[in-house]
Amino acid sequence: MVMMGFAERLRTLMDERGMSTRTVARAVPCDPGYVSKLTAGAKHPSPGMARRLDEILHAEGELAALGSLAGRDRAVPALGDEVGALELTRHAAASDVGSATLDRLEQAVDDLAASYPGTPPAELLVRIRAYLGYVIGLLDARKTLAEHRRLLVAGGWLSLLTATCLIDLRQRAAASANLRTAAQLAAETGHREIAAWCLETRAWQVLTDGCYRQAADLARRAQRAAPGGSSAFIQATAQEGRAWARLGAARETYDALGRVEKLVSPMPMPERPEHHYQYDPAKSQAYTATTLAWAVERLRRHPAVLGDL
Repeated sequence: MVMMGFAERLRTLMDERGMSTRTVARAVPCDPGYVSKLTAGAKHPSPGMARRLDEILHAEGELAALGSLAGRDRAVPALGDEVGALELTRHAAASDVGSATLDRLEQAVDDLAASYPGTPPAELLVRIRAYLGYVIGLLDARKTLAEHRRLLVAGGWLSLLTATCLIDLRQRAAASANLRTAAQLAAETGHREIAAWCLETRAWQVLTDGCYRQAADLARRAQRAAPGGSSAFIQATAQEGRAWARLGAARETYDALGRVEKLVSPMPMPERPEHHYQYDPAKSQAYTATTLAWAVERLRRHPAVLGDL
């Protein structure tokens, strides 16, 4: 599974860059047949070759990380064990899918979201894509309507997390495609929280790109989409505050921060505070400090906006 993850990503990058097998082989340099075997998944690269291909294709470290994982003897069975355990659960159930399999799958999705803060994005993508492939396979299996919806929701969360990792890796086009998939699955299942997180993630992406007014608009749309008081609602409100701070709009910044404080103050500590999609109230003060630091920096550079205070 890891080896195919490298091969698929290598093919995608070559297509995106308009580079043929021979062009890549000349740049390495190496035999074109070897590159062809790498793209087919018939061979896995050495760490040095993975790094060289990463440089040639401007993969921002993603191919190097995938190649490193593919070369570890322990990595392949470890990932196979994760998905293989789900498959064993499925075969033990009475139906083609079964609630036990879905319970395990949903737990795996939560584990991946909790792993996000401490795992390199390229490494986490390997695991996420393995589970996405498993979900796609189960969609063809016989199942109830309720089981079908749970599979689509799991696919929505996995697509959203994929997009988040791709944004970290500066793979903008691929990230946008996965966000669209997650948003579509949210619409099909009526899952408001996934829909809101898609908008919030997009707001974060354009905020880092410097499109502050667009970020504020997306953050407000995320709040309208989210269930009231949910983690997505709170995070989108905080994101709105960041966007206003970048714009030097002091009044709107303090308003958003005040709303976040009111939402967070009664919140208990989440069961898994490291979970990317569960708002941790302990981080609220740090978010506020960062937002205010941005506002102060904006005021320092553009004193004319002091009139907003």
